[in-house]
Amino acid sequence: MQSSKQRRDFIDVTKFALSILIVVIHISPIESLNPVLRPFLRTAVPLFFLISAYLFFKKYGEAETIEKKIARIERYVKRNLQLYFFWLIVLGLCFKKCVLFDAVSPGEPA
Repeated sequence: MQSSKQRRDFIDVTKFALSILIVVIHISPIESLNPVLRPFLRTAVPLFFLISAYLFFKKYGEAETIEKKIARIERYVKRNLQLYFFWLIVLGLCFKKCVLFDAVSPGEPA
């Protein structure tokens, strides 16, 4: 029987590997990849969400009172919104920079 720490480590490593697969899906067109790899890569997002949901509801179930359960939900939503908006800003700035560089050809005045 695995200890709780070993199980958590395994889940963390699995989530890390799945996050790399998710990046691979988004940086290269899936159609250009080997047809054998496509179904494997497409399972990364659903598996990542399933593992995240499992971990969330495991912690949620450990809360004894409704106040603690509500606090866990609020903390989870706040954390995810912070991550979402951080990456939205980062990607927005990157996109803006790429659009500006693409709009100005070499030799043309800006």
